[in-house]
Amino acid sequence: MKPRKLQQIVAILLAVTFVGVSMAERPSEDRSIADYVLTGKVTAVYRRDHFDYANYIVEMRVESVTKGKNIKPGEIFRAYCFQRHPGQFSPGASGHDVVPKENSKVRVFVKRENGQNEGVYSDWVDVLKN
Repeated sequence: MKPRKLQQIVAILLAVTFVGVSMAERPSEDRSIADYVLTGKVTAVYRRDHFDYANYIVEMRVESVTKGKNIKPGEIFRAYCFQRHPGQFSPGASGHDVVPKENSKVRVFVKRENGQNEGVYSDWVDVLKN
């Protein structure tokens, strides 16, 4: 095979690969779709690694409720988020922008979906000053 032809084939394969990866990103969601908008202090962050992703449960003590039914200040609220491990190039969503740290004060935007509370994708949390 001629070097020029080989270069064209490699270029096409690379282009298809990168288009596939970029096409696999999950669409961003608007914060207005949140079922819950809560402010509080993060009491725990649980992490579980699974293949290309780190899955998190963020636990917080609710201080105020801007939006959401059956949630009261003082209660514990848990929400799910995830992030892709660095250096992963297979197709898939890149994950939530931020995973808050324990003891941080946050405002979260969470939707109820598939039996769990998941952060609005991908910008779901504001870390506030204590």
